[in-house]
Parts: sequence; C-alpha cells; structure tokens
Amino acid sequence: MLVEQFSLLLTDEQGMTKVEYAVAGALLAIAVILAFDQLGGAVGRAIFYLAELLKDAPAPLPEELPPGNTGDKEE
Repeated sequence: MLVEQFSLLLTDEQGMTKVEYAVAGALLAIAVILAFDQLGGAVGRAIFYLAELLKDAPAPLPEELPPGNTGDKEE
C-alpha cells in the first residue's frame, strides 16, 4: 500500500509541478527577504543623511508654499 502510494507520487506530474512552484516561491521569498535586509540599512542611512542635511535648513516662507497650502496645520 505505501509502496503504491509512493509510486503514484513519483509518477504524478501535477504534484511535482505544485512542489516546484512551492520551491520557487520559497526561493523568491528568501531572495526578497535578503534584498530588503541588505537595502534596509542603505535606505535607513540615506534617510538619516538627508534628515541631517535638512535639520538646519530654513523653513519656506508662506509665499514659497504651493498654491492652496497656507502652511497652517488643520485641526
């Protein structure tokens, strides 16, 4: 009985296709996680660098604001 089930599993191409998709999905997920892990530090450093550059920058005057934006916070 067990040998017959194993034999059917080996010859069932639909099952193998599902397994191949699962393996490909797992590899893709690992690649995405590693990419975000590697890029996360670089993106964080870039944002920190930009924040440091803008820390002492003067605020725009009201006439420099885009139309429709008064610069006031809405409550």
